[in-house]
Amino acid sequence: MDYVASKSVIPNFSKYLATFYGRQGIRANTIVPHGIFNNHPPEFVNNFKKYSPLERMCEPDEIRGPFVFLASDASSYMTGSTVVVDGGWTAW
Repeated sequence: MDYVASKSVIPNFSKYLATFYGRQGIRANTIVPHGIFNNHPPEFVNNFKKYSPLERMCEPDEIRGPFVFLASDASSYMTGSTVVVDGGWTAW
């Protein structure tokens, strides 16, 4: 239960912040990654592949793009959004 609550609070809190601060020009968005590789042991990586349609973990460079996008003017009309970067995991 604690895990579910902790995973849902950030995107929902971002929606609240987006509506509360939007008139002041402040945007609030959320990025939800899946597993980001950080020198995990090979056994862990092999087991993780089962939970990703791309059959691999996210590389650190691959998660930077969404952050750059949300920090840029290219996303100037986005607020209260959740960008999912999960290798297709939520598509299952």
